[in-house]
Amino acid sequence: MQGGRQIKSLFPTAVLVFIAPPSIKELEQRLRNRSQDDEAAIQKRLENARQEIAEAGNYKYLILNREIAESVKRLEGILWAERSRMNPEVLKGVKK
Repeated sequence: MQGGRQIKSLFPTAVLVFIAPPSIKELEQRLRNRSQDDEAAIQKRLENARQEIAEAGNYKYLILNREIAESVKRLEGILWAERSRMNPEVLKGVKK
């Protein structure tokens, strides 16, 4: 969330995409399967995730990260959609 706020303050027109786990339970399972963190670190990460999810409404798009390949496709779709947004300035050159 901090990174999103920083980007938005530097680039007010930035389009933010929130990538969330399908559920907190799934996130916990993923963290445990990685075997990289102790119990305290896992609990801290889960609490941080809950807080971040509560603020996800500040983002323009949401991707539920069920499967990485599907999430990548969704992100690519968002990028294409944003690049294709109407910009009247672009059309000025076409009309001539």
